[in-house]
Amino acid sequence: MAMDDHSTLGVRRDALTVVVTNPGPGVVVVAARGEIDLATCQKWSTLLLEALAPPPPGVLVADLTEVSFLSSPGINTLAQVDAKAAGVGTGFRVVGGHRVVRRPLELMGLAGHLRLFDSCAQALDAG
Repeated sequence: MAMDDHSTLGVRRDALTVVVTNPGPGVVVVAARGEIDLATCQKWSTLLLEALAPPPPGVLVADLTEVSFLSSPGINTLAQVDAKAAGVGTGFRVVGGHRVVRRPLELMGLAGHLRLFDSCAQALDAG
């Protein structure tokens, strides 16, 4: 199997795309597409934590609608960001109503702790 500096065992390390947007004043959405695993989690974590940099937004949304895999490092990142957001007064919301996201959060006991939404629109409309 051919390998280059962008792959590990034939799996691309850039299997995660993250887009940060500001859909309104005091609102940041960090949307991920692809796999959040050990190889990609640093990128995910960095962008979420950077979104909380001073001055922190009133609302931070982690949009996992297009995530195809969520590993324990990705779940740990959500828990860390939730704690940091609470500490700076930011409302943290997670979008991911599909099984790939919801099931691991349920198994780790975070589904009842995080504010989970089925769509980004619902998360943005929530008070």
